[in-house]
Amino acid sequence: MTEAILGVFAISGISILVLGGPLMVMISFFVAYSIGGAEFFGPSLILLWTALVLGFIFIMEKTGKARHFEHSDFPLARRLLAIPIAFLSVAGSFFLLLILLHKL
Repeated sequence: MTEAILGVFAISGISILVLGGPLMVMISFFVAYSIGGAEFFGPSLILLWTALVLGFIFIMEKTGKARHFEHSDFPLARRLLAIPIAFLSVAGSFFLLLILLHKL
């Protein structure tokens, strides 16, 4: 009986991820477009996803769930923080180039 209930919860959890994942991506697109408009959609989307990832890491570390990742060699916080920093540096240099080209 217990295994059947846990199986139902596992299936419903997967279905929530399958249905909710793309929905959340579309909502993040809408929020980023609302914040930055058509001109700054890309940087606002990257900043929004960066805030979400950093918030996830912060919550994982504060609640103590990050202890589950200590035994692995995968430094979760370092690798997840490096990705948005790299994107922001590329986007920042691109927009600096656009600003300089429009002023010339």
